[in-house]
Amino acid sequence: MFSRCIKVNKHVCRNAAFVAKTEKVSIVPEIQSIQENASKVWSNDVFKQYYNTRVVEPLEEAMKIFNEKTKNPDETINNVADINQKFITNQLKNNLFTGQGKKSFTKLSLVNNSSFALSSLTKNEQAEQSINPVLTPNLYHLIMRSFGSLEEFEKLLLLSAKHIQGDGFTWLVLNTDMTRKNFTEDKSYQDLMNEFKLDSMEYNYDNEAIKIINSLHSLKVLNTYNAGSPFVFDRFNGAFEKTLLYIENSAEVQTKRSEQLDALRKEMEQRFLRDKDPTVEKDSLSYMYEMYKQEKRINLSLNLLIRTDPVLAIDCSPKLWLLDYGVEGKMEYLKNLYSVTNWSLIEKRLVTYLESVQK
Repeated sequence: MFSRCIKVNKHVCRNAAFVAKTEKVSIVPEIQSIQENASKVWSNDVFKQYYNTRVVEPLEEAMKIFNEKTKNPDETINNVADINQKFITNQLKNNLFTGQGKKSFTKLSLVNNSSFALSSLTKNEQAEQSINPVLTPNLYHLIMRSFGSLEEFEKLLLLSAKHIQGDGFTWLVLNTDMTRKNFTEDKSYQDLMNEFKLDSMEYNYDNEAIKIINSLHSLKVLNTYNAGSPFVFDRFNGAFEKTLLYIENSAEVQTKRSEQLDALRKEMEQRFLRDKDPTVEKDSLSYMYEMYKQEKRINLSLNLLIRTDPVLAIDCSPKLWLLDYGVEGKMEYLKNLYSVTNWSLIEKRLVTYLESVQK
């Protein structure tokens, strides 16, 4: 039944455009590792069937289509295990504009979501499962800031997953308020907006505290359904129609935003010069505050205020729990899955995103 399970070998695809020569890490976790880590979550038969239909078959189909279309023999992919994240991302974008785009997008998005969820598991007895201020300082403090307690976080995460009917994923995402980066060099703006700042402690890979200024981070639990995913153009949280619309109009959106902001700045500069009273220094602050409000309004209209980065996914598909746990057993499945989550890996993902925002 499972003769096509992926066996990762040492072969590396030579396709420089999609699969880096030096990148040997497949997007797909090895099935043996997953079964060992999550033996308490699924029976072997249930997981093998899921892994085959959700991951292996769609990747084989994507590889076949790609090889048929490529004109350079050196770019062909000979092993599903050679497919990496860059390949998946490019195929998701490219397939949106073909006649079968939506079907291909759906399959590859599910592969992407499932692989991300499966890669987050670890052995139940390992220390990586612990959330605490020593081993996972960013995760711990963001959970406390966003949900109030570890207990409330676990409750919200699992109940959100339980209430998904049919196929879908529950995500833990890092939200970053990108408005904090708009005027980071303008001291008067910083002085004016002190009440909006949240100076907080984040931590690097060595668990050394870093003070983050002008960025507001929070964690959020959200659900997506079927192939929806916050990975694909995070501004729209994975909705296919909005993703397609964004791709088609992205250049127009950026041009529109630039034109709006340029017109706004000119208007505000003229108003400031016209109405400025040399004896009233607060005009400068009023000007910057108005700029802040107007740009925030524009950003809001273009969905540019919040950056969303997924750090954890739970696959709620009945294919993973119905046969093993029964109709009433979904919460038991979710608790077992939670108990083998690699929280150290979630911490590393958080650190990567936190550092990238500061660049």
